[in-house]
Amino acid sequence: MESLVTQLGDDNPQVRKNAKNELMKAGIEAYSAVSKGSKNPDAEIRAVCSILIEEYPLVIPVKAEENVKKFHLDRDVRLLAVLLESKDKTIAEAAHARLKKITGADLAAKRTDWDKWHVENAPYADWNEKQGKYIVNPDAKESGLELFKWNLIPEEERAKWADLKPEEKEKLVSAAKQKYQEMLDQEEADRLKFNKRYDEMYDKEGE
Repeated sequence: MESLVTQLGDDNPQVRKNAKNELMKAGIEAYSAVSKGSKNPDAEIRAVCSILIEEYPLVIPVKAEENVKKFHLDRDVRLLAVLLESKDKTIAEAAHARLKKITGADLAAKRTDWDKWHVENAPYADWNEKQGKYIVNPDAKESGLELFKWNLIPEEERAKWADLKPEEKEKLVSAAKQKYQEMLDQEEADRLKFNKRYDEMYDKEGE
């Protein structure tokens, strides 16, 4: 499944299309790989995976509890929010209880409320296995940096974040964004270099 996700960023449009179709056919089996893909540095892969995730609730066998647990769907705030609108009252109530447990938020059983929670908090939250819930990092949230970018700030600076001056925080945030962009640029350069090498090898084999 991971290889199909990688193919979503292929230069060949047909390869990208075939990969998307295969992932859609796979449904629940592809969820884990697609979920990771939604955080991929490649913009094309992120976009397609995000769209696929939005569509998966329509094909996931919701009542198959073993699948929900196996693929950690019981941690997916957006999926659980969709289940709040289930016609099956038992499913809707279970989804609401689960949402409150994994987020620590006491919101009504409304999909819009939980979608809003996800947008405002998920980028700054990390799953805590011991507590069985998401822990929102208030410093990362204040900085406006998604958690993976926040972690690019030196640990010693993150530790004293609350005591830093606004201009010092702004400088660190800017540096983290720049570092992330450099990582993306390097990855793109490596990808182009690899593609060039692959094409040269293919050309030689065809001679």
